[in-house]
Amino acid sequence: MKAVVTFLESGHYRDNLWDGEFYVTPGQQREVSIYLAAHLVSQHLASLYHPEDDSSHAALPVNYGELLK
Repeated sequence: MKAVVTFLESGHYRDNLWDGEFYVTPGQQREVSIYLAAHLVSQHLASLYHPEDDSSHAALPVNYGELLK
């Protein structure tokens, strides 16, 4: 399961031990594991992404090409 977060702080992060590090800047959105999302939110490093229109079932605005790098 994944969650989309909006980063509040820039930095290098790693979602899983077997994944490489990634760098983010404030305001950047990224799909991460629910475990990393919970850690980032509890440390005030990110907030959960909430779509503006809850009635819409449109895809989340995540650049999946970035996730595959």
